[in-house]
Amino acid sequence: MTDNQYDIEMIKQYQHQVNNQILRLENNSELKNIKFVEQLCCDDIKINKCSIQFDQVPLNIQILEITKCKLHNLQGLQQMKQLIVLVLNSDEIEDIQVLESMQNLTLLSLVANLITDISAIKNLWKLKQLRLQYNRLQDISAIGSLSNLTELSLNSNNINDIKSLQKLRNLTKLNLSKNSIGDITPLSHLTNLESLSLSDTRVSDIYSLKYLQKLQILHLYNTQVIDISALQYLTNLMELDILHCQVVNISALKQLNDKAEIEITNNYVLDLSPISHIDPNTVHNNNQRGPTAEHIRLSLKLEQIFNIREKTQFFKQKRRQFQTKIDQFQQNRSCMQKTLEQQHNAFMVKTSRLFNLLIFDESQFQ
Repeated sequence: MTDNQYDIEMIKQYQHQVNNQILRLENNSELKNIKFVEQLCCDDIKINKCSIQFDQVPLNIQILEITKCKLHNLQGLQQMKQLIVLVLNSDEIEDIQVLESMQNLTLLSLVANLITDISAIKNLWKLKQLRLQYNRLQDISAIGSLSNLTELSLNSNNINDIKSLQKLRNLTKLNLSKNSIGDITPLSHLTNLESLSLSDTRVSDIYSLKYLQKLQILHLYNTQVIDISALQYLTNLMELDILHCQVVNISALKQLNDKAEIEITNNYVLDLSPISHIDPNTVHNNNQRGPTAEHIRLSLKLEQIFNIREKTQFFKQKRRQFQTKIDQFQQNRSCMQKTLEQQHNAFMVKTSRLFNLLIFDESQFQ
């Protein structure tokens, strides 16, 4: 039922049709009395924008989804031992300690809450999918013990250390975008990864990615990456986003599949010949000048192209400064040479005089 305020007794009449199916109660902010749920045998309950207490939910359910319900207290949830899927998104949750006993969970989604401590999930070994994006996480060490994870979303948190993730060898999908991550060396152990997002991070060195040869999707949007030579080993890549990076040379991409989708807008790339074999329709909005432009459809808006004139003037100025330093060095070297010559000449004069004195003294002695 959606967007209604009907008396709950009306729903009770259809209880026999709800058993073992999905019950949806969405957008019923004024729906308060839902104790009837205790009498149902639903496997899957989805509740959105409703007022609910966990003692109103049957203990035998396996799938529970509650979103936008402002759940400040999760007490009672720990009694639902049969839960395998739990979704509590946008519920203003801070404390998840009650989850530590929910050993059967395989999917846990706590998106867009106020969570800072996730130590309670460290023993949920059956978890395969974990979604914790849009929280306030810094310490993610508890995740390191969840070796069965295949999908992990941690984007939009305050994370800067990902060492604990290196043990998650079964991961196939990982999202770390919009964090303070700089060092991604631990990711070199995750050789089963097929999808990886590092967009909007402080990452600059991606050498570790050369070992992730199963990668099909890689997002590096708005990072500090300059050198992408490691990507030459990722021959399975089908989707690459290096938008708003500092890449100059894309020769590493010549091994990519001709159907790969590439986003390389706002970089310093001038030569696109390494990807001339790729379908032009899958190369998006590159700022490129050169002989290969006619082979690839590019967006060449003036406001998107890096100002070549300014860059030329900048380098000319640097060259002049450098030349000035060279001239100064040569002048100094010339002065030093003159000084050395003068000192050498003076030394030779003194040596000659001393030699003459010695000869004179010796002749007198004889």
